Amino acid sequence: MSDLPFQKQAELWGKTYEILVKRGVLASLVECEVLPRDHESTKVWRETKLLKISSALIRELDILDEREREIAKAGIDHMALGAFGLGYTTTRQYLLSHEKALKRKKLMLRGIWCPLTLPGDDTSTAEARLANATAFRHAFRLPENVVSGLSGKGEPSNADFLLWLSGSANEDHILVQEYSYDMPGELGDFRMQEAHLDELLRHRRIVNSRSVFANVAAEVAGEDFNLSSDIRHHLTALSGDNKPLFKLCQACSYAETFAQIVLGTSENKKPIVARALAITPNGLESLAAQFGHSERCDPRVPLMQQLGAAYRGTQKLADGDEEGLTKQVEAVFNSIRRKLPIALQQGMRQLTHQPEPGNDYVFEFEESIPNFANPMMRLKLDEAASLVEDTKPVIDYFDASGRGAVMSAVKDLIGDATNISLRDLHAAATVAGIRRSTKGMMNVIALEGNPGIGKTTAVRRYLSETDNGYLFIYVSPRVILNRDVTESLARNNGRPTGILALTSNAQLNAAAKRYHESLVEKGLAKPRHIDGGVIADGVGDLNVPSSGSILIITPEQETEIDSDHAGSTVAKTTLSELEDRVKDAHRIGVLQGLAKTTRELMQINPSLNRIVLTAALQGFRERGAGQSTISALSNLFENKAESNAGRRERQRLAERTPNIIVMIDELAGDGAGSPFVHAVARWLESEFLECFEDEPSPFAITLIASDASLGNEIVLSRYLDAGERTPDKILVSRSSGESCFRIAVTDVRIGGVNRPTLHVMANSFPASSLHIRYQTKLTAVRIQELDNGMQETPRQAIRRVAEDSTLDLAVVGYFCPSPRKGKN
Repeated sequence: MSDLPFQKQAELWGKTYEILVKRGVLASLVECEVLPRDHESTKVWRETKLLKISSALIRELDILDEREREIAKAGIDHMALGAFGLGYTTTRQYLLSHEKALKRKKLMLRGIWCPLTLPGDDTSTAEARLANATAFRHAFRLPENVVSGLSGKGEPSNADFLLWLSGSANEDHILVQEYSYDMPGELGDFRMQEAHLDELLRHRRIVNSRSVFANVAAEVAGEDFNLSSDIRHHLTALSGDNKPLFKLCQACSYAETFAQIVLGTSENKKPIVARALAITPNGLESLAAQFGHSERCDPRVPLMQQLGAAYRGTQKLADGDEEGLTKQVEAVFNSIRRKLPIALQQGMRQLTHQPEPGNDYVFEFEESIPNFANPMMRLKLDEAASLVEDTKPVIDYFDASGRGAVMSAVKDLIGDATNISLRDLHAAATVAGIRRSTKGMMNVIALEGNPGIGKTTAVRRYLSETDNGYLFIYVSPRVILNRDVTESLARNNGRPTGILALTSNAQLNAAAKRYHESLVEKGLAKPRHIDGGVIADGVGDLNVPSSGSILIITPEQETEIDSDHAGSTVAKTTLSELEDRVKDAHRIGVLQGLAKTTRELMQINPSLNRIVLTAALQGFRERGAGQSTISALSNLFENKAESNAGRRERQRLAERTPNIIVMIDELAGDGAGSPFVHAVARWLESEFLECFEDEPSPFAITLIASDASLGNEIVLSRYLDAGERTPDKILVSRSSGESCFRIAVTDVRIGGVNRPTLHVMANSFPASSLHIRYQTKLTAVRIQELDNGMQETPRQAIRRVAEDSTLDLAVVGYFCPSPRKGKN
């Protein structure tokens, strides 16, 4: 379309994109009444119409053909819509975080920098930079002596956009935005509908092709987070100047230098929160840090400074300098390789030759992990005791020596033995925590560590051996875990233990009605309405109600249901010969069914005092009016907690089961794990503690949160406090070193309350040997002919080969496991 080099065309289109995004930014500021419509900074924007922008671009592109000019104009119109919306939306979301302060006029506009530079305008001359710096100083009413420090590389007058909000609030706020446009190889003809669809599909491909980490928010708790020297020294080799990371570094440079200028020149020495925001069609990146003179330093300040320094230190390569880029990439590779652990360095020595084009390439090696802890490793008693550190929070939690409490539980567990397995030490600490539960309080225990340490087994074993009355509610996302817990507590060597174990799931509820109908047909049951089913086990002479809408079945009957009576989740009603109505079949919720069944069975079995409820939940929903999925468990009672009848009902329950224990296992295995924990805590408070206003609650409440992927107290606390974005977070904390076991007590905010929480942690792996396999596989891609006779595009070919390669890799991994015994 244009005879200009592609890089020059991309630069002109990028300048146009920047203008169009800024139009949305300014519109959002005006609509939110942050920026007066007649502000001096908006004058040039009000006078510059879209036609002038498009005319400037087409002129600079030197497009003479009328048809191509029309295509370019259609492309600009298309870009104008998307860019305006992106600028408007991102700015609106930023302002929403300060909505209250803005409405109360505690934050107001102090200055704004939003220059309008048309495509083709030269801003690189010394005169232009000086004029720019002077205008910037005027926009923010800065002293004249700072002009010389405004126009250099990375200095704030070069920012695409800068906003300063100030007022009576405790902090000032600075927003820096940087924009970039990733120019496609060929401009679509947006006069045609197909081009708009192709553009949407292109954006979808970009999103789908991004790695999982592109959708992850990383949080660092209690640690400094520094930028790798490889990124600082080789930014241009790792990120193009139109990519979100590069633009974020650029925005950070402007944000932190402007924050320092304000702190150094303003009479008001309040802290300043500076946010750098990179806006591109391929994604957004953002970082905020608080600058000021407070004693408590924001760890994001040095990170922002390092990002800014990385931008200022970049050396721009000439367009087309492939040799220079190759040298930079090689320098990065060698730098990273030298910093790898020795085992990885040795394995990567094989990477001496580049793959040959057109041929498949596989590179792999293994690393053996020596000296790792196994859950069954034996520890001498004094060695085990030394692993329990008696910190002040631990002593306060146990109201005595934590080491003494744990070793007392060890003694009960192993008797006169002189050593103990790591698995049993973990179990003993868990038991010591459970014993800490007292009436009228909620005791919180967190079990952390790799799979195989026995987190669930420890709780299960304690409950199977105690004669104290309890109601144990076990919830996890996995049906198989629930069944294991149910069976181990209900049966011992195949014989009933006297512990009533009840479980259910959605599939059973769906099939219960059909199974009961089959019994009625055989004359084995009387007709009645069935909404769901519950499996009961553990009590040999259990009295079962003959009426009611919930079918109580044995484990043997469950097996029959699974094989012969699959349920349906829909119900069909025939309206006429030609018309049917299909809708979701009515069925009771899993927790509701378990709770109602428990209440009925306790009424007709007065000797029951050890009861276990297990459920596999795959989601959590808030239902409004303070109700949620967990609220269904309130069907354990006929009367509300706040009523006199409800309190009397709960007092009668406490006479039989004074201990209420809830365990949420594989906490992070469900996207709603964190909200579920908070909801459970609030439910326990409401149903068993708060309702006894004038007298102490007769219940001892224990809440246990368990997960293998949440490795320590910092990570678990941050996970529970992470909000709705929990599934998309990586939580980083300092390693505890090579210690195989540790306990700690911290305050964790659960259900809106800070609660002392005992963390029982183990660093071990259940294997005889441990190996890590590293594999890189490159598959040759060859263009093929499509069914319509056209050649497929490179992207289509890559997608086709990638799908086949992924399937082949899955087949090999599943059907051809490594013959090495004990390999993980």
